[in-house]
Amino acid sequence: MRRAVLISILLLSLSHPWGVSLAHGVKYKILRTPPGIEVRYEDVRGSPMSYAAVKVYPPDNPSLPFQEGYTDRNGRFAFLPDKPGVWKVEVNDGMGHAVEVEIEVDEEFKTTGDSGADGRRLGVWRGILTGVGIIWGLMGTIFYISVRRRNRGEGGSEGKTC
Repeated sequence: MRRAVLISILLLSLSHPWGVSLAHGVKYKILRTPPGIEVRYEDVRGSPMSYAAVKVYPPDNPSLPFQEGYTDRNGRFAFLPDKPGVWKVEVNDGMGHAVEVEIEVDEEFKTTGDSGADGRRLGVWRGILTGVGIIWGLMGTIFYISVRRRNRGEGGSEGKTC
């Protein structure tokens, strides 16, 4: 049974999308400010993500940044798209708060679809699950070590596997 639990924990930890879970607790709002597009970013507490790194990717070349920069002290960043399509904006403050926003720009250079979103709920649940996972792992390690020491102290089980 112990082996099954350890294998399950190992498989769950390997299958977990770590890059996604490290990006927690970010809210954003897309503002239509012609002729450009402004996005405002906040962490889960509502504090602006000041001076966070931003990369904007155009629809026709999603691997080469169209623009790079930083949010201002109020967590705002603006850019001027030069063609219609779905633009990708990545923001990362370097402290675990990150988000990738897709903004659809129509032929008249207006944004369509979602005017804002809230990544807060998912971020909070990821934090809770991460905390529970860490506690589970620490407790499992402590119990494993204590049982191993107890078996060695009784003598006779050295060299045997549990």
